[in-house]
Amino acid sequence: MAIEDLYLGILALCVYMAPLAIIAGSKLTRDNEKTGWLLATILLSWIALVCYYSTVLSPAERKRRHKEQMKRQHQADVAAARQQLQQQLQQQREQALEAALSTEAAPEMADEQIQPENISPQNIPPKQTNAAQDNDGDRGKV
Repeated sequence: MAIEDLYLGILALCVYMAPLAIIAGSKLTRDNEKTGWLLATILLSWIALVCYYSTVLSPAERKRRHKEQMKRQHQADVAAARQQLQQQLQQQREQALEAALSTEAAPEMADEQIQPENISPQNIPPKQTNAAQDNDGDRGKV
């Protein structure tokens, strides 16, 4: 074995290991993702290096995508909060309508102006309480 063969072997090893050094020193990936790329590079060498650079995002691209994702999440949160407020308003409207319908004054009395000559025992509806209404409902069952 000649010295030239030794140099050629060392050169081939350096060429084979270059992708490993490039990926190991890269700041584009970290942790398990980098480990996976290093294993792929050991098995496939230069093909894995080409795949690495074609699929891994740069830090600027990662940041941009993260901002877009946060913006979409914020828009979804705002839409959900808006829908919740609309539901609460609808419930409040329904409660107000029920309260208005269950008032003790007759609707025609609320529209008229009450003047002293219009007040008579016949114009005033009888006042019922909740207990009186409950007792009326029990009378039919006894």
